[in-house]
Amino acid sequence: MSRITKVLTLVAALFALSTSASTAAVQGQTAGTGQTQAVSAAVQAEASLRSKIVSIAKSELANKSRNREKGAKNCNYYSGKVGGGSTKGCPKGWKSEAWCADFLKYVWKQAGASTSGITPAAASLYKYGKTKKTWNPGKSIKGVKVGDAIVYNLNSSGTWASHVGIVTKVNTKTGKITVISGNSGKNSMYVAERTFTPDGTVSGYASPKG
Repeated sequence: MSRITKVLTLVAALFALSTSASTAAVQGQTAGTGQTQAVSAAVQAEASLRSKIVSIAKSELANKSRNREKGAKNCNYYSGKVGGGSTKGCPKGWKSEAWCADFLKYVWKQAGASTSGITPAAASLYKYGKTKKTWNPGKSIKGVKVGDAIVYNLNSSGTWASHVGIVTKVNTKTGKITVISGNSGKNSMYVAERTFTPDGTVSGYASPKG
């Protein structure tokens, strides 16, 4: 092989190597961009879901036609919508049972969140959080976001809790949160709003999944 032929062969080999490296770099950049876009879309979808939950919870708080019990004890609109309770002594379409979890389930469902596994029991939100890997234990508001379920007085076995509500505002400066919950307020008959500093009655929080 002549010197010229050898030089030409070497040049061709270097060109092929350079082209291959450039192609790999472009493909890597494209993959990286695709991953970034996917993460961005997921973040936006979560933010949208949480915003809808807050908006619906506030709307129900203000809806005087159904933001309180009517008829027999615990007769409420939300249990009627999510399928639980008894119709005895209730207005048409309403049902009677402890309804804080039913209110949350209704709001989450209307917003487009998964409600699989949520029952009339407040403790079902603990199980939901553990199953979905979104459970945030303790009273601290670190990591808590609007739209989260707040669970109160969960027992040691995780089978009973006294109450559950929806976090609608988190103030990291003051350490206070605002919660809207059903089966609350005066005589536990209303959809009610409360702003407070979480104390020992708060067992933790469960985030919704779309």
